[in-house]
Amino acid sequence: MNVVRLVLGSLLMGSLLITPACGKKGPPYIPKKPVTAKVVDLKAERSGNDIVLEGNIGGLGEPGKEKQFTGLRVYFAQYPLKDPPCADCPIEYKDHYDLGSEVIKGERFLYRLKDRPKDQIYFFRMNIIGPEGNLGPPSNQVQVK
Repeated sequence: MNVVRLVLGSLLMGSLLITPACGKKGPPYIPKKPVTAKVVDLKAERSGNDIVLEGNIGGLGEPGKEKQFTGLRVYFAQYPLKDPPCADCPIEYKDHYDLGSEVIKGERFLYRLKDRPKDQIYFFRMNIIGPEGNLGPPSNQVQVK
């Protein structure tokens, strides 16, 4: 009788070890909180050799609550004026700048890109950078010559 119990117990323990685990596979960390704030009404204009980017930030929530951002990510692409992309072509953003929260004043921001050649056409898009480094939704796309 002891031998039967020992064999059954061993089989039961063995079956528990080979059963598939349940739950989601992935790294054991808390998911990042989504960023709901977004750059809206992005505008770009040339000022001499500089390009000035400005706009509003929507979805910040109530004043006094935890900041939903640590800065802005500016994606940009540039093409020669003589060879711009077609009107319906997607723009490939290869480069970006990360800006700190110092460019944000309340619900507005202003940033000046210095010394940009005038023989280029520039495209810009921005995202809010959240407190955990995750990005908010993309802004509208703007272009300036």
